Amino acid sequence: MKRIISIALIVLLTAAVLAGCGSSDPEGSYVIKSIDSKDVNEEVKSGAEATGMSEEDFLNQFGVESADELITLDLNADGTFVMDIKMFGSKLEGTWAQDGDKISVTAPDAADDTRTIVFSLSGNELSNSEGDPKYVFGKK
Repeated sequence: MKRIISIALIVLLTAAVLAGCGSSDPEGSYVIKSIDSKDVNEEVKSGAEATGMSEEDFLNQFGVESADELITLDLNADGTFVMDIKMFGSKLEGTWAQDGDKISVTAPDAADDTRTIVFSLSGNELSNSEGDPKYVFGKK
């Protein structure tokens, strides 16, 4: 549970979440797949065990039915994105841009400044290579 909360907090503070697809048009809805090379389902299993809850009850407390719904992201045609972090009932909004196989996300950070993170587009996935932790997101 602590790991999931800390990961979500890092996501919230750095706005380093994005998703993508393999085409030149990455618009659409995306879900988290892994964090630091650990499948998000394993993160949920660890959180559930740590709290003594079933995995279903653990997910239900966040209003989701599956682990990949814990963090979702919509890339909109107008160049904006909305990231929904269900664990905190919060949303981040910002802008995104594409340059070849790179997707850049710009959003406010904790200091009320902005931060841009660059993700690599590969197939139906986007992943970041900078910062810690590392994320992989997949298109729904």
